[in-house]
Amino acid sequence: MVVITALLLTSCLGYTTRATNIAKQPNGSYSAQLNFVVSCGSGEHCSWYSQYRRVGTSIWTHVPATPHGPVSGPVSNISLSEKVTGLSAGTQYEYQVCGDIQPGKPFVCVGPDDTPNTTTKFKTAAWTIQPTPSGTTLPGVSCTSATACSAVGSGGLAELWNGSTWTIQPPPGVAGTLNGVA
Repeated sequence: MVVITALLLTSCLGYTTRATNIAKQPNGSYSAQLNFVVSCGSGEHCSWYSQYRRVGTSIWTHVPATPHGPVSGPVSNISLSEKVTGLSAGTQYEYQVCGDIQPGKPFVCVGPDDTPNTTTKFKTAAWTIQPTPSGTTLPGVSCTSATACSAVGSGGLAELWNGSTWTIQPPPGVAGTLNGVA
């Protein structure tokens, strides 16, 4: 277990576990549950929040925007999670849990161990190639969302994507190769 306020030498504790439920959303972005554990010692008034960022960047996003608490101790080993949305496909993120022992005191941020400013990392899924029922290349593709694409190819082939599968559409009466669709 990590001491959230290690620099303040108190008993307000917390640590991250792992991100779960990393899932693609209907709009094509990803979401994830950031999981962590917090505790607050007797007589303390602890507050906490989690924060995440894309690995390699310096800007943190606080979740929630306003910290939870203060909660008066003793509160022991409460498992919490915060849902984040709008994550990009194929991207590595990192997160921390941040806490303080009294309103107005500085927050100290920790990851899965007892060292301030460590993080737990997770990655969203990358785009993957999906086979088409025709088994051919589709050089013309147009998508209005992650769940609505049209594609065309040789022999007047047309297929539609619904977010999980391609389906062949009746040919539009063209014998040659279709190279574009809008």
